[in-house]
Amino acid sequence: MNELNRKLLVLMIEDNETDAELNARYLLKGGYDLTYERVETAEELITALGSNEWDVILADYEMPRFDAPSALKLLHHSGFDIPFLVVSGAIGEDKAVEMMKAGAHDYFLKNNLTRLATAVERELQDATERKEHRFAEEALRDSEARFRTLIEQSPLAIGISREGITVYGNQAYLDLFKIPSNEFIYGRSVIEQIAPQSREAILEKIKKRKEGLFTETTYEAIGLRTDGTQFPFHCAVTQVNLSEGMATLAFFTDITEQKLAEEATKAYQEQLKVFAAHLQSIREEERIAISRELHDNLGQCLTALKIDTSRIIKKLNKPDEVPDITTAVSIARAMVPLIDSTIELVRKITSDLRPRVLDEVGLVPAIEWQLEEFSKRTGIECKFHSELPDIKLDPAHSVGVFRIFQEAITNIMRHANASAVNVTIMQKGLSFILEIEDNGCGIKKSSLTDQQSLGLLGMKERAILFGGEVFIIGKKGSGTKVTLLIPVKNQSIHKSS
Repeated sequence: MNELNRKLLVLMIEDNETDAELNARYLLKGGYDLTYERVETAEELITALGSNEWDVILADYEMPRFDAPSALKLLHHSGFDIPFLVVSGAIGEDKAVEMMKAGAHDYFLKNNLTRLATAVERELQDATERKEHRFAEEALRDSEARFRTLIEQSPLAIGISREGITVYGNQAYLDLFKIPSNEFIYGRSVIEQIAPQSREAILEKIKKRKEGLFTETTYEAIGLRTDGTQFPFHCAVTQVNLSEGMATLAFFTDITEQKLAEEATKAYQEQLKVFAAHLQSIREEERIAISRELHDNLGQCLTALKIDTSRIIKKLNKPDEVPDITTAVSIARAMVPLIDSTIELVRKITSDLRPRVLDEVGLVPAIEWQLEEFSKRTGIECKFHSELPDIKLDPAHSVGVFRIFQEAITNIMRHANASAVNVTIMQKGLSFILEIEDNGCGIKKSSLTDQQSLGLLGMKERAILFGGEVFIIGKKGSGTKVTLLIPVKNQSIHKSS
């Protein structure tokens, strides 16, 4: 025995006190500190089972009012797990076998109790192991219950599978894949929820997992819903040990919006590349145009003025002769129109670089003036309405708004085939809003995302520079509306006094 004088509580089902004492002596010899109680009937047994935590039961096979088979059945019905040993004066081998089959742990003849203490020690150890095993199973069941509750209440889509076969999906999983119930997917291959283009890669992962080989625990794939629609998802998998054995726990996240954002960012970056190249080309063209204006027009005017000035000097600077004042005055008078055209040319070049009208009258009047000029040039009926007398922006932003407006009406002239244009300026909440609406053919949806629509991209880019946004809506046959929105909170905008 592992421990001497171990306390032992024994319940004896015995009608003979002398035989009970004999059993007790053998257990005392075995080193136990013994306490026992003797019962003779079923009623006494039931009472005793509820009154103490017994370590072992010793039962006589047959008594006048009770027997061991009945006692064993009663013990099983009670739910107690107590080692049950039969100790009898006369029991045949066939009855002993029946008792063992019924659940008795051992049997002894009353005239041979030498191994009783050893058997009791063995059964106590077995009972302890069974108890620990039950505790472990109960703990596992409790843990699984908490685990399943956590999974069921999780907002993440979670599926459980074994060797590629689905055994469970929480509500978020069912919603993600549009599955009516767990019964619908239980026992089916996980591949049924994977789009064809992703199945080969997933099957390879399942195969590696079965073989115990390393495979990625996170990946992306295309999912297949029960209604036939497909969607991209991110999956993270881990192995868990459940009561039914090892299983694969998979966490699914719908990344449709993420993918759309990535595609939009990629497309936007491509547009920026095209636009940057376009801007560089425009800069070069503007440099060439300004150079041509300066060389061909302004240069010619200045050259002509220089020549005329030299002629005047010659007419007036005659030391030995009388100055030809009449001719000099005539030349000077002829220079006045040339000077005027030179001034106008300088103004034109300056206005192209920065609209002079913005500095002279302000942004809102400048937009109204530009619209009137547009109407005169194109013959398109234009209406202007502003809730604000003017809006003060810093110079760079003011030019940006004006250029966006110019680009919008230029697009109307080139592409809209419109007969009327309405321009509205207003302030709603914390935003300054400029709307340009025509009644033309309506911009095509494809043009809004076309990387070659550099004018539209330029409008949006200009707006972004001062924290604004440009919205373009077109409907076939019903015209196009361009809306520029600038948040007032950037402190660069305020109403004129």
